[in-house]
Amino acid sequence: WGESGNIDIIAGDLLTTMFCDCRYRDSPVGLSVLENLKEKSRAVRTIGVRRYALFSKEGFAKDLTDYARRHSDVTLVSLRDICGF
Repeated sequence: WGESGNIDIIAGDLLTTMFCDCRYRDSPVGLSVLENLKEKSRAVRTIGVRRYALFSKEGFAKDLTDYARRHSDVTLVSLRDICGF
């Protein structure tokens, strides 16, 4: 996808493209991870709406959760959301 790095998952249709980053680490994911994903996604030509999803074993830092609440194009999914624990 270019020289700017890799993106874990890219999925979409004619209306929307979803860019996803998956983190299995022992610390919450912060806003810088989303900013990095957005930067890497610029190398991918798309049509329609761009959306972003972050998956994290340890959840998310406050800066990122605050941002996601204000931006409907960002989805946050923790291991707890998936497994219920």
